[in-house]
Amino acid sequence: MEPLSDRYTTLYYLAQAEVKDEQVTGIPEHIYKRINELRNPGESLAQAIEHVRDQSLGDLPEDQRSRIQRVWNDKTQASKELLEVALQKWVSEGGPEEKRAEAADRIRRYDSSKGELDLSRLNLKSLPAVLGLPPFSTTLKPGWLLISFLDAFLADEI
Repeated sequence: MEPLSDRYTTLYYLAQAEVKDEQVTGIPEHIYKRINELRNPGESLAQAIEHVRDQSLGDLPEDQRSRIQRVWNDKTQASKELLEVALQKWVSEGGPEEKRAEAADRIRRYDSSKGELDLSRLNLKSLPAVLGLPPFSTTLKPGWLLISFLDAFLADEI
């Protein structure tokens, strides 16, 4: 059973979690609540987070799992690995008409100081879930991604 809807998002936030005195920071409230729902009696919060992490890692292909486990204790590196693994999976799921590899390259080169991400003219049918995570969710200018995506959609229709 998948503990939360998107394992990459879950893992991203679990990698950012800071636990002290049975309090956690760095994760959204809905993930915190779900961890507590899955928590076994007598299990500490840190143990519950490890349990959910291991469960989320469990179904990943071995190469992805080992890459993430290798860097788990380095929050910055773990975030980069999770972004890369999630982008690779998203690229592999695309149709032949989509230019997901180019989109992934643009996402990797994203400059948070500009807050702009141009994914136009790539024939994308969906966007990767990682765009809902920091730094994208916190630095993209409002409407920029929507305009970029709509431009791509309208280009197909014209």
